[in-house]
Amino acid sequence: MRLSGVSLALPSQVLTNDDVIARVHQHSAPVFSGDLGKTLDLTARMLELSGARTRYWCAQGEGPIGLIRQAVTGALAQAGCSRADVDLMICAGVDRAFAEPANAHFIAHALGMDDCQCFDVLDACNGWMRATLLAQSLLATGACRRVLIINSECNQFEGGAVNPGCFALRDAAELDWKFAGLTLGEGATATILERDVADASCWKFYTKTRADLAALCTVPLAGYQRYLLPADDPGPAGAGQFSSRSSLMFGAAVHELVALIQQVPQPWSDVRAMFTHAASAAVAEVCARQVGMAHLVRNVYADCGNLVSASIPAGIARAVADGSIVRGDRMLCCVGSAGMTFSIASGYY
Repeated sequence: MRLSGVSLALPSQVLTNDDVIARVHQHSAPVFSGDLGKTLDLTARMLELSGARTRYWCAQGEGPIGLIRQAVTGALAQAGCSRADVDLMICAGVDRAFAEPANAHFIAHALGMDDCQCFDVLDACNGWMRATLLAQSLLATGACRRVLIINSECNQFEGGAVNPGCFALRDAAELDWKFAGLTLGEGATATILERDVADASCWKFYTKTRADLAALCTVPLAGYQRYLLPADDPGPAGAGQFSSRSSLMFGAAVHELVALIQQVPQPWSDVRAMFTHAASAAVAEVCARQVGMAHLVRNVYADCGNLVSASIPAGIARAVADGSIVRGDRMLCCVGSAGMTFSIASGYY
């Protein structure tokens, strides 16, 4: 399998940590119980400690379709092909407009790809990894020659699962499950994978699932209680609202990912970059340091915020653009995701 093109598109509105704190103040002031100033100071320190500096949100007139078009155009140019050359499109983002049918159909139509086979893959922040594994299998069988993976994450729109809910704190304790919503950035990526008969190498995937931790990060749908065991707790936010127990998730991620990476065959001396999920720059560094790869980490969190399922392809796109990786370089991709799912991929650019 050959990764022939990868592109990142970001919206134009840049928000600093101070901008985020201002929004928390705006939405929390009417409902907060306690010392709001102290909680805002704590929130600011948490953002700083996580490594956050800026993130991008869609400005008025911007939206996911425009970003997707921009990312697809860039990836196709790198791959030297056209939309008509794509056999299959997989949409693997968390942000979506429809429970039925697959979002991929609407995106395909917006891109003028009405005849292209398409479907969604949904696995929270691990969506790109799952889609890439699936694409490799389809390419290997000859079912496809070229696959386009789209990750669109524009989750900060007003009235959605994150905004303004996560910005409206009623007390300091709510930071425990609302903080992750304050770290989200927006953007879209496009990845083109091709069948490469001349290259026998393939990507290797190493995955572990901890379904017992599924309730730590959720956006429940109406009627979600029907699928829960009596002892399960989907979080305090309720239907249609995002909640994430970040500290518990990060603790599990460090433990599981460090153990999982030990399964990747050595030597690791030819690894040129480690691309990590952009949920926290600090946590990514902790994981990488434990396996001696801190110097290889490429993480877009500091500049772009948490790009959810687009984090890994965004990191690769930036590294390609600045020359940090070149053709033939070996990469490791590392994701800890809601579910919880932990994934490592070893592949080549």
